[in-house]
Amino acid sequence: MARGWACARVGPWSRSAPAAAPVADGPGTPVCTGEAAVAGRARRFVGAPSIPEATPETSAPTFILNVTFDCDDPRRLSAFWSAVTGYEPVIERDDFVALQAPDKRGVRGILFFKVPEAKVVKNRMHVDLAAKDPEAEIERLVSLGATKVEHRQGNGTSWTLMLDPEGNEFCLG
Repeated sequence: MARGWACARVGPWSRSAPAAAPVADGPGTPVCTGEAAVAGRARRFVGAPSIPEATPETSAPTFILNVTFDCDDPRRLSAFWSAVTGYEPVIERDDFVALQAPDKRGVRGILFFKVPEAKVVKNRMHVDLAAKDPEAEIERLVSLGATKVEHRQGNGTSWTLMLDPEGNEFCLG
């Protein structure tokens, strides 16, 4: 089933009211409405500062704020990714966990939502990680619960394909 997330930010700096009644934790909390709110799965984004509008002189109008995993066990999978990335838990429930980046460079948060269906096919999107010492990092990730699948080369580079504890593909180069 396709998901239609309609996201809005609520607070003194929002530009317009959300299209449907949002589920919010308080002023300044970004929320999603529509199908997400109706299903009780409103996606609250981590670290919700006011994001100024981009201008041609400043930056692109859009950036990746969060990467989201649908999973069977949000606490277990988020513990793995927290150990991998150093992101810290800021919300922990049985059905949802949010990790927040230790700094403001790159992706700000990683979200984990419990879903009833299991992963059955290859991911169409995956995370690429980089390490100064890839071989040592592969050993560390395996000790945390990752699975090493295979080493690959192409396009002038090389990487190792791995799986997280729930079978989501990721690469380390």
